[in-house]
Amino acid sequence: MDASELMIGNYVKDPYGKVIGLVSVDADASMLTPIPLTEEWLLSFGFESNFSENEDGQILTDGWKISVGEGTWLTVETDWSCGLENPKMDALVLFKNHIIKYIHQLQNLYFALTGEELTLKN
Repeated sequence: MDASELMIGNYVKDPYGKVIGLVSVDADASMLTPIPLTEEWLLSFGFESNFSENEDGQILTDGWKISVGEGTWLTVETDWSCGLENPKMDALVLFKNHIIKYIHQLQNLYFALTGEELTLKN
């Protein structure tokens, strides 16, 4: 991992595979491993699932959303692309052709949008 993409508070795996929250960031982060983004992690951060029903009546997950304030939502689609959703405007894609693959990337994006850390809810 490149230390330049890490912030204090990011969740990563240590050399032994244990999930840790960073309390400092050293120049050498080569012993750390990023954590893949999963539905379990999204739920743990407080994201809500966007459910829809298809023609056959099956329930599908379109993606996930979490409030970033004043009626605006950060949406994470099932391919892990991210965008902003606001009822006053159409969804605004933040990262066209950019995929969020890891927990620390999602944490950093949330911090950039809100100025607050994305923390575990449960």
